[in-house]
Amino acid sequence: MPTEIHQESDRAGAASDARRDDFDAWSAVATVELDRFCKHCGYNLRTQVVRRQPVTDILMARCPECAAFHAASESATASRPWLHRLTVLAAIVWMVFLVGVPVALTGLTIALNGVILDEFTTYRQVTTAGANPNTRVTRYVTVVRTDVQHHDAFIALLATCAAALACFGVMLAVVALPHWPRVAYIAAAVGMPILAASAFLIDVSFNQPQHFAWVSRYTLLLAAAQIVAATPFTLVGRPLARGMVCILLPTRLRNCLAYLWLVDGRTPPAAGGRLHN
Repeated sequence: MPTEIHQESDRAGAASDARRDDFDAWSAVATVELDRFCKHCGYNLRTQVVRRQPVTDILMARCPECAAFHAASESATASRPWLHRLTVLAAIVWMVFLVGVPVALTGLTIALNGVILDEFTTYRQVTTAGANPNTRVTRYVTVVRTDVQHHDAFIALLATCAAALACFGVMLAVVALPHWPRVAYIAAAVGMPILAASAFLIDVSFNQPQHFAWVSRYTLLLAAAQIVAATPFTLVGRPLARGMVCILLPTRLRNCLAYLWLVDGRTPPAAGGRLHN
């Protein structure tokens, strides 16, 4: 039994010596200037060499009494480099989200215009004479339907959906991009529907030019519905967001969204206080 204990002690001593050798190989950058006490033995680490750990890039000091390692700063831990990496990753994801949402909303608006084209047209078989008098060529062309039921209600439904998309986009802009000036929100509320309508009409002009005249009327109608519905949200978007925050979140969780008040020069509501929208 004493032999086993002696062997364990030898292995622990060898491991400690290896750690000392590793620490001495790290590059020295400074010394501990203030009183810092070892958490294991209480030794004062002042004047001890501070070296940079090559893997984690953390500044470390070693207790000469018990060989315990300590971060040179109380706030420096192995998790901080990972916290920095996660912060960078979160910023990238946030930027991708802010770019992806307008692209997605524009794509959905174009899809709504495509629904009109698909619903109001149908395929008709047309047979014509071929190059050889004895041959016939059959092809399919799209023609406008005349039997569409509930025409006005269908268009109203699509216009409402398009307006809802535009309102959501502007609401997101005024909340997620508080550093924008008001004119930028108005430009987005007007420009995005025009961009979607232009992209769709360009596609129709190339692929189905025979339908361009009547399709353009409905496309411009949806764009107008979006502009009319979304433009007021450039003014009331943030007050609505503040109201939703006050209704849905308890006071202790509102601090992370206090900028919704501060960006407009208002005071965030305190516990039990009045709601300043």
